Amino acid sequence: MFTIQSIYRLDSDLVTVKVTMNAKAWLDYRNKGQLGSLYGVDISNQVYRLSGVKASCPIVDDHAKSKNGVKVLELTYADAEWVEIDNVIRVDFAKRCRAA
Repeated sequence: MFTIQSIYRLDSDLVTVKVTMNAKAWLDYRNKGQLGSLYGVDISNQVYRLSGVKASCPIVDDHAKSKNGVKVLELTYADAEWVEIDNVIRVDFAKRCRAA
């Protein structure tokens, strides 16, 4: 259905997620009025499972045209609570260094 390509933190409050999915499937969601559940539930739950980011209520950029039947979506989530997981390096963004 969709594939998460990347999850990266813009700053201590914002996380951006790039997602690709079949363009026809995206059109089906749009035509049925189900993009909100796709973005706010399905993709958000997958982001949480993969990265520990408590993602909800995304800002979505889905205006890019499809290429070769693939739709690229960019979702930005507000996440002030960074869950500690093994592969996360804590960073002090103000000082531009690793946090203690």
